[in-house]
Amino acid sequence: MLWRFLLFLMTGVLLVIIDTGFLAFLPLPFSALNLITAVLLFLLFLNVRFSTVIFLALWTGFLTELMNTTPFGIFSISLIITLTLSEIIFTYIFTNRSLPALLALGVFSTLIFRTVFFLGALLASVKLTILSFSSLDYFSATFWELILNLVLLIVFYILIRRFSKRLEGDFLIKE
Repeated sequence: MLWRFLLFLMTGVLLVIIDTGFLAFLPLPFSALNLITAVLLFLLFLNVRFSTVIFLALWTGFLTELMNTTPFGIFSISLIITLTLSEIIFTYIFTNRSLPALLALGVFSTLIFRTVFFLGALLASVKLTILSFSSLDYFSATFWELILNLVLLIVFYILIRRFSKRLEGDFLIKE
């Protein structure tokens, strides 16, 4: 039990290190990749318990907030709202575990995350007068994040489908 918890914490630390320490320094289109959201969304897709995914979101959100320039809590709240809405949509609308369902959920999640994050940062900038935003930057960042997250989700799907039997469909064969 303790080893699983430590592995869980180290996974969150590794995600944050890769996301903030490595991806942030890549050239412009590739730096827009949101690895944390994509990984957590894929964990939801793999049917990992929702409480586990939310706890990992809180942990990675907290670590990311420590290294982020936006006011504290905006990233974490955006991540929690996105994952909660994604779980509801995935449970009641996209009930099958297929690539089109994953891609539709990826588009929805990226747009929700970016919208909530942008609105939270905009409200903080109005309240605290510390940040400035451009709608062109918002749309450009959202577009590239959407494309790169979808590519990453496709790669995750292909890898898990190839090396695991977790996503194989159950079909009835008519004899």
